[in-house]
Amino acid sequence: MHKAGIYLKKIFCNKKTKIAILATLIVLPGICGAVDYAAGRGISGTQLGEYTIGSMGGSRYDVGEITEGTVVRQSFIAPTDRFYSATLRGATWGREDNTGELQVSLTDTNGNKLYQWSIDVAGMENDADITLYADYLVEVTQGDLYYLEIEDEGSPEGKAATFFAISEDWYPDGTLEVNGVQQSGDLCLSVQGATESKSYFGAKVTLRCMVAWILAWIYYCNAFPAERKRSR
Repeated sequence: MHKAGIYLKKIFCNKKTKIAILATLIVLPGICGAVDYAAGRGISGTQLGEYTIGSMGGSRYDVGEITEGTVVRQSFIAPTDRFYSATLRGATWGREDNTGELQVSLTDTNGNKLYQWSIDVAGMENDADITLYADYLVEVTQGDLYYLEIEDEGSPEGKAATFFAISEDWYPDGTLEVNGVQQSGDLCLSVQGATESKSYFGAKVTLRCMVAWILAWIYYCNAFPAERKRSR
């Protein structure tokens, strides 16, 4: 056992071995990066963009109590080809005994429901944003017309919620309807969609280089103390 220890010490205390270890630490990030690139293991992420349909500024009004059977519909042009979320401004008049459920749907011009959410009316907060996220990126066609449709189930008068709209028509590409009757302006609405897939391969390689080169410097300071003293 003692002889093996001496043998290992001779190997790892050898200057050529030290240089080889140091060189390996320096070039290892590049080798790993080349392997990842060849294997297609680069890290990528989706960039999201937010687009306002109805601004929060301007003359704000509520669309009235959304009771059983009431349908509120806002049209908009898809700003990207993948839909991710919608944000609305809701209100409850400060009531704590509201009841019912709001079914919110993303639909196309043919009436096909591309995605649907359910909002518990009792859980809504007064004058607060509600963001509805999709579990996946919904495929849409950029530049085509779509609808965000809100229909109430089970809310009687005096126990229903509402959403805010802006009376100024700052979004001419869309219209707001309540039970088929066009209203002024548009809902306070913003939608979020994927704009591009961005690669983080370069960041991954840079991080590896930083870690490996810090380790290489620590190893150099410990493995070549005499050379460092002479260089001073």
